[in-house]
Amino acid sequence: MEISNDILRYEEQVILQLRALYKEYGYSQYRMSRFEEYELYAENKAFLPPGEILSFTDVSGKLMALRPDVTLSIVKNLKLDSAINKIYYNENVYRSDGAEFKEQMQVGLECIGNIDAKMVDEVLSLAQQSLDIIAGGRRTHLDISHASKETDLNDLSYYSDIVFQGYIEGVPEKVLAGGRYDNLLHKFGKNNGAIGFAVYLDTLEKHNKTQSLKESGLINIALPKGRLGEKAYAILEASGYGCPDIREESRRLVFESPDNGVRYFWVKPSDVSRYVERGAADLGVVGKDTLLEFSPDVYELLDLGIGKCRICVAAEIGSTLGSTDKTLRVATKFPSIARNYFLKQGRQIDIITLSGSIELAPLLGLSDVIVDIVETGLTLTENKMETIEDIADISARLISNKASYKFNKERVDKLCGCITEELNKTR
Repeated sequence: MEISNDILRYEEQVILQLRALYKEYGYSQYRMSRFEEYELYAENKAFLPPGEILSFTDVSGKLMALRPDVTLSIVKNLKLDSAINKIYYNENVYRSDGAEFKEQMQVGLECIGNIDAKMVDEVLSLAQQSLDIIAGGRRTHLDISHASKETDLNDLSYYSDIVFQGYIEGVPEKVLAGGRYDNLLHKFGKNNGAIGFAVYLDTLEKHNKTQSLKESGLINIALPKGRLGEKAYAILEASGYGCPDIREESRRLVFESPDNGVRYFWVKPSDVSRYVERGAADLGVVGKDTLLEFSPDVYELLDLGIGKCRICVAAEIGSTLGSTDKTLRVATKFPSIARNYFLKQGRQIDIITLSGSIELAPLLGLSDVIVDIVETGLTLTENKMETIEDIADISARLISNKASYKFNKERVDKLCGCITEELNKTR
């Protein structure tokens, strides 16, 4: 009997189809409490996604938490009563996005026990079939790698071998993720193997509305307003991806050239990576300093060799970093870069985040040093300051949305090849 769309929401229909698929392969549903003792998550933060854990004290005075992860609960509570334990679940998790806590639905499966190549193949096959079910006829891509080689996973400690991520055309974020997580079982004293994956239905539903800018099939490129964006566009134009209207005097922000298959739009420089990460743009041009500071979930494709400068530690002339026993006061517009740099040196620091006139901080006794962008060094010299240490060389980079790249790889690689050829002419 077919069920009307008026009776079941899209999410409920997908869950029913996935449950039927997993049952067909011999997986049993696993149910769990939405609460766990806070200690479980506090002791295993390395296995959790970034973010706060929503905790509370129950009537007995025990500290509890709303579940931010399903797999931890399964590993803790599952009784391994056979060679292979095949289970599936559809459960809500509660995670922070940095601003607020959100309830997210996950559907997934876990295979725990004596994992062999046949079981790995089965789980990968089910991951692909799950993608096909939720894709609704759109193209899908299952990206398979190894934890030791993967550089863009935030939770590498979760996985110990094969890792995989699933994408659907038109959705700018991964909608499925999984892999082998033997390390987690060993931490709980269980000498078994484990492999599984989760489907992120909330991510899929969030992006299910058709975006009009995506319908034309053009590659959408976000350019930073100002000189850097103009230099970047000049390179793209010389590479065969010009758009004549963009040079006209107007207040327009969006320009397209169907003949060259591209659409450009001007955005604030600090917003480029957000447009790309969220999928509003397929490609973008952004400074390496932004990538280092905010770590957006994007691919870095090319160094365009423009906007060159350095990010440095600077102080008053003749000053040093001083004793490592002293807490170093650091003024900067780049708190993450500064924190990561001094953390590697084992320095205790006090970050003072400023938005302008960073050079004033040491002169007025607010900080011992600054971490800032240095191009010519003239501003430092005029304020009787000098560079103490270089942190990184900075230049403009071409970045790509991860999902967009997977479904437009041939076209994007061709564009990158044309740019590289153009850049080589001037080197």
